[in-house]
Amino acid sequence: MSLAEVAPGFVRSGKVRDIYALDDERLLLVASDRISAFDVVLPTPIPDKGRVLTGLARYWFRETERAGIMPNHLLTTAVAGLPGEFAVAADELRGRATVPANSHVGAKNQCSGESELCPREVEGPDPPTSAPAKRQHGSSSQRQFGDRE
Repeated sequence: MSLAEVAPGFVRSGKVRDIYALDDERLLLVASDRISAFDVVLPTPIPDKGRVLTGLARYWFRETERAGIMPNHLLTTAVAGLPGEFAVAADELRGRATVPANSHVGAKNQCSGESELCPREVEGPDPPTSAPAKRQHGSSSQRQFGDRE
């Protein structure tokens, strides 16, 4: 029996993560070992892939927030505080689960600045408005392997 069959609040299953609504303000994202290529989920999972993805995400969310670069939506990765229905799968969830704030929580208070989840203004160059023009094959401006600047 899968977690989606026994746990309440199942929202959807993506290519890599399963999403559950814990309540109006929190989601539960569970990273699986599924692997996809070209929008197709392949039949053979990669053992512990979900734990590796969650560990990387946890690390970078913590570091970017600690450095003052940007607040984020991550509330916790601990499974101990999850509702009781998820307790039966605690071993499966450990290292795979992230609890982010539901996106409407940050948006609700974005203008008022009352939420820790409100994004801060980040200084830097404006994003490009369009993709750069593709170079023509054989153009003299095209770099070749081994060219140096």
